[in-house]
Amino acid sequence: MPTLANAATEHDSEFDELLALNPGVSASELASALDAESSEKGMSVQEYARSVLAEQRAAKEKYESEMQDMQIGGGGADLASIDGTAGATYLLPKSDYVGDVYWSPGVPHYGHVGIFSGRDWIVEAAGKPGGSNWDWVWNVTVPSGTVLFYFHTSQATQDAAAAYAYNHLLHYPYNWRFWSNKEYNIKSLNCSQLVWYAYYYGAGLDVDGDGGNAVFPSDIRDSSLSYIYRRL
Repeated sequence: MPTLANAATEHDSEFDELLALNPGVSASELASALDAESSEKGMSVQEYARSVLAEQRAAKEKYESEMQDMQIGGGGADLASIDGTAGATYLLPKSDYVGDVYWSPGVPHYGHVGIFSGRDWIVEAAGKPGGSNWDWVWNVTVPSGTVLFYFHTSQATQDAAAAYAYNHLLHYPYNWRFWSNKEYNIKSLNCSQLVWYAYYYGAGLDVDGDGGNAVFPSDIRDSSLSYIYRRL
């Protein structure tokens, strides 16, 4: 029986779906990654691929349902503009505390998150030239539906994550491998990966709300530790 990894040449529907959900990854890159990662986890390629596909499907469906409720439309933003500014109507406000996080809609398929490394500046992986970077809040525009939240933890923990993001996670190219973004040895970062990594490795706190191979923006927003205090 052919594996999902070599099914790229056989038009396997599940492989093709996973490829479509990770648009910056080539078929050969996806096949190679699935082979390596499934071996590391002691799973067959098919078993592992179906597991990560189910996780991505669930995250995408959850986001699209939320976008319908907000009447934003999950497919309305240009995929090349993944910084959360499509259809923006607000300047990002200051946070209540250092280490807070903002989540914004309008970004296909999952939304966007960034961390406040200062009350008036953020660190994020937004797919812009120069890679992950920091910016002042008055330079960041966000759409209606954006939320700001902190975590039920100490301020020292939030401070540690915020400092780690700025001191260790700048200038990484964008990571299009959404299906598995929780590895330790990073070469690239996407938005939720950066926030999760800063908290997990910088402060010892896991802010992924549902575990799994990947962390998506809504996983962080919906963590049992998070408290939303402002909605735009």
